[in-house]
Amino acid sequence: MIHHTRRYLLGLSAAAVLALPTPPAHAQTKLRWAHVYETSEPFHTQSMWAVQVIIGLLHPPPGVVLFVLARVAKLSVERTTIAILPWLVPLMLALIAITYIPELTLWLPQKMGLGR
Repeated sequence: MIHHTRRYLLGLSAAAVLALPTPPAHAQTKLRWAHVYETSEPFHTQSMWAVQVIIGLLHPPPGVVLFVLARVAKLSVERTTIAILPWLVPLMLALIAITYIPELTLWLPQKMGLGR
């Protein structure tokens, strides 16, 4: 038990060190694409980001939810990754559709009088 705890803490500390440069890099990416997001609909942008976060949480390397799923299912991370691959395909297709066809996410807010 102690051996697993030490390995877990070592992995957690390594992940924390590797994640340190992430916020500045993320900010640079947002600034680089700011001109695109300024002109687009905020609801459309947020819905794209939401789907991207879902894919990021399910897919390695970060895949935080992947590790939780593996623990709950009592399977290895590799088997869990293989099990969720069929679910990633529709998510990727949905992301592509939402990104390039903004009307998919904007029709309901526009019907409710919330869109531009």
